[in-house]
Amino acid sequence: STMMVFGETVNLTTTGNFTYNDLLKLAGEIENFKMTTLLVSSNTLKKILAFEEMREMPPSTDGRIFTPFGAEIIQIDNFTNNYLIGLNKYNGCELITTPEVIVETDRLIATQMDCINISISAAVKGIFKKSVRQLSLTS
Repeated sequence: STMMVFGETVNLTTTGNFTYNDLLKLAGEIENFKMTTLLVSSNTLKKILAFEEMREMPPSTDGRIFTPFGAEIIQIDNFTNNYLIGLNKYNGCELITTPEVIVETDRLIATQMDCINISISAAVKGIFKKSVRQLSLTS
């Protein structure tokens, strides 16, 4: 599957083998910005946690997982196993929302129940291209 990301794609340092050095390469590719966040799939998280460098990290008291270079690892359900995304959360993207809150109500007569839906419109916009990179985990 193809994934559209605001930043450029970085390839593995060794063909077919995802290593800790690939994470370091990814962090180095985010020019002029510190990589603060890694977005990964469940399978990729398991591989990262198996790295020797990660086993030396002290556990976080609040359950969050960090790399030795300070990037927080966030596991995303249904995320592709072909890529991981590294970004600077302060400069990589901006959440844009509209000030309107949409409220829809409906009364289901058969069950005498009121249904209320509340929603907002939101989008994510890239800010600085060099603060987001995706690492291809396939050769």
